[in-house]
Amino acid sequence: MATIKNAIGLVLIGCGLAASAQSSGAQAQPKLSFDVVSIKPKPPGPVEGGGIRYLPGGRYTASNVLVSQLLSGAYPGIRAALGDIIGPDWIFSQRFDILANAGREATREEMGIMMRSMLEDRFKLRAHMERQTQPVFELVVARSDGVLGPDLKPHPDECGRSGTTPCGVSAGRDGVRGIGVPITRLATFFTASVDGRRIFDKTGLTGNYDFKLVFRPSGAPPRAAGAPPDDRPNLFTALEEQLGLKLVASRGVVDVLVVDSIDRPTEN
Repeated sequence: MATIKNAIGLVLIGCGLAASAQSSGAQAQPKLSFDVVSIKPKPPGPVEGGGIRYLPGGRYTASNVLVSQLLSGAYPGIRAALGDIIGPDWIFSQRFDILANAGREATREEMGIMMRSMLEDRFKLRAHMERQTQPVFELVVARSDGVLGPDLKPHPDECGRSGTTPCGVSAGRDGVRGIGVPITRLATFFTASVDGRRIFDKTGLTGNYDFKLVFRPSGAPPRAAGAPPDDRPNLFTALEEQLGLKLVASRGVVDVLVVDSIDRPTEN
């Protein structure tokens, strides 16, 4: 009996050591993070240029960026411009210059995880995802007979196969132009023009479209004295008159990132 008990004990000890080794091995896996990170806060003042660049060799540069922009890069599907982030005011106003290096080639997905690690380590970020019901707009076809406006036409071919003009959405002084884009892309583009409310595509229109839209942005500065009046319609009127679409106020469920706590980082 003693021999059997000793054997059982040895087996249990062996299992315990194996489990401990597996646990240690799981814990020993290195955290996916940048090897080197430099963060410098920008002094208040006018913003001159800036942006985020992913470079070969796992290098990452961010110039004149908001923390909210960093969060957008660290959490897939979250966009600060669409009101997807809830947090303290300073993450939407204070800007930073950041240089980081992973020390090796890294995919965009890996870079996003590294950015999240950087925010957790240097900004002491604690955050969680929530689904919230918020005021939204639904984009629908304006006319009951389904007829579209004069400036919205189906794209004649698959995107990128016709002509030399690249497909996409661009904005200029003469308005916003879309070439070969789905209506869902149009809805996303104009979200920032309706106080950050999410726009859900409820048109039922499939395929890609070309469009041109001329409207007066809601935040446009007043005209200088003596300048001709700005007779461009607002976005709501322009969508209906030019594209045959309209925005209907509603409520919808959206994914948001809630910042529980975050600190300003020390400079280095």
